Amino acid sequence: MRQAVIKRAIPELPKDTPIESADGLVVVAVVFDEEGKLSQAEVLEAPHPSIKQAVLDALKLWETERRGVFEGPHQLVGWLSFNCTIKDGKWGIEYTQTDEDHKPDKRYKHPFARTNPRTPFYYQY
Repeated sequence: MRQAVIKRAIPELPKDTPIESADGLVVVAVVFDEEGKLSQAEVLEAPHPSIKQAVLDALKLWETERRGVFEGPHQLVGWLSFNCTIKDGKWGIEYTQTDEDHKPDKRYKHPFARTNPRTPFYYQY
């Protein structure tokens, strides 16, 4: 998913967010349309509701490549996850690197994926 992204915006910590509740993982199910624009997004986990909205606002500015493995334009359906951290009293957000970094005890079914019911499209960490 991240390899197809050609334009990014990093979320900013909203002023009304208490710094002590701004540490944690953000998991987002996304669909980018044939034009490379975000068409659907749902935040499935976030450490604070205001961070959830900040991530959605930033993702609206993202763009993906219009061509991929298949010939011609196509939708891109997948997951994005971000790690919100507090270091030295300052908030930061970064992309998670690999699925190996995630805990194996949670799974989310993708709300927008059209998959075979026998092979559901899950995000696991």
